[in-house]
Amino acid sequence: MKKLVLSLLALVLISGCSSAPKKEDSSMMTCTQEGEGNSSVTTFTTKGNEIVSSTVTTTIILPTPEDELILESSLLQQKTAFEDFEGIDFNYVIEDGQAVITGGYDLTKVSVEVLPQLGFTDDLKTDGKFTLDKFEEIYKKVGIACEIK
Repeated sequence: MKKLVLSLLALVLISGCSSAPKKEDSSMMTCTQEGEGNSSVTTFTTKGNEIVSSTVTTTIILPTPEDELILESSLLQQKTAFEDFEGIDFNYVIEDGQAVITGGYDLTKVSVEVLPQLGFTDDLKTDGKFTLDKFEEIYKKVGIACEIK
């Protein structure tokens, strides 16, 4: 179960990783990662090349009722921790041996103090902005497939 919780936390932290060619209009990049018993889809929305929002949806298969209880406890703590922050929408549903966790982040509203907790650290900025280029580089390094629309 510790692996499950650690996998979830890693997926949430990596959620800030993706990229696209520089454009002056809005674009969207979707990155998909499949693992043993879990999957994650991260979507970045941009204005030009600057990331303005990100959504991460993670699905985890929970083999036992005990796994469900442990994960639900962890997710409830995370939801409670983020509920007072503007620009963050964190929800989850656990049923039929499966958890679906969704985190939505509006980077135009999230405070700079909270951004590192979401995986948006200063080393991912270009000219003071979060851009798709840096995130794409990270995803490619770890073998996550992305598609730009």
